[in-house]
Amino acid sequence: MRNIVLASTSKRRERIFGLLNIPFSTAAPNYEEENDLDISPSDLVKRLAYGKANSLVDSLKDTIIIGSDTLVVSKDTILPKPKTKEEAISMLMSLSNSAHSILTGYAIIDTLSNKKSLGVKETEMTFRNINIEEAKSYVEKEDVLGIAGAYDHEHLGSVFVNNLNGDYFSSIGLPLYDIAFLLENEYSISIL
Repeated sequence: MRNIVLASTSKRRERIFGLLNIPFSTAAPNYEEENDLDISPSDLVKRLAYGKANSLVDSLKDTIIIGSDTLVVSKDTILPKPKTKEEAISMLMSLSNSAHSILTGYAIIDTLSNKKSLGVKETEMTFRNINIEEAKSYVEKEDVLGIAGAYDHEHLGSVFVNNLNGDYFSSIGLPLYDIAFLLENEYSISIL
């Protein structure tokens, strides 16, 4: 079987990809994220995923490299990873009682054939009404400073979710169905 490398240090992405039960390893991408480009959020998240995968191409021969990145978009504005608890609370309040998008981009690069596949998956998330006391309490209980949009709906942040419309795995960081389909049909990696 071909070498497969997930260009990520995320334990969550590693756990999701591990559900495919195929051998793979992980490697930290050497890529400086460019979040201030004047392109659509969809194009940006694909570019970020590709940048992560492509940063490993020169060091990995005869390997299929998979990169992924996730953005939270509300009212046409990208919500970054908050830098302070106050910023996290403000983000949560802006998401209260409304819908927003979680965009997860992915890139697959075969270093042997130079074949590339890029895509993006969108999941719509709707939050219930959140009051300021709940937002403050949540930020104190869960470390959200490293999480786009200031919440983690795989854990305690799930109490804010009224509806999730789309792919759950994509919404937490890796569009497993799309990647598995491409690996099997475009890169001849047997999944089942």
